Amino acid sequence: MGPRGYATRIALDTLTISKNTSLSSNALVFSVGGIWMVSASVRWPSTASASAGSVRAVKLYQNNVATAARDVRLNVQNVDTICHIPATPVSVSAGGYVDIRGWQNSGGNLTIGSQIYLAAVLVYRS
Repeated sequence: MGPRGYATRIALDTLTISKNTSLSSNALVFSVGGIWMVSASVRWPSTASASAGSVRAVKLYQNNVATAARDVRLNVQNVDTICHIPATPVSVSAGGYVDIRGWQNSGGNLTIGSQIYLAAVLVYRS
């Protein structure tokens, strides 16, 4: 994950597909429109070079547009950093999608660990 902003979708290693959803290009696609509660979590690996200004972040995107849902954390030297987006209501039409994107300012690329999740629950069908 490069330091160029929230440009790159975070690859999902594993995903339990619930009814009315599918996975396409690391985005969760909804086959049923309505209000969905979406949450996400990303575990960033520890780095020995972390400084006081080292940051790790994750943001939720809907249909390729940034939402207000995000988490920004200071990266502590030699400690994994977990960014978490708590359950967030998202109103989508059938065929709409969400994905998560990361940002970090280490100055180089980072490989994100395998503990990543993106989950959604339908709470109101439109």
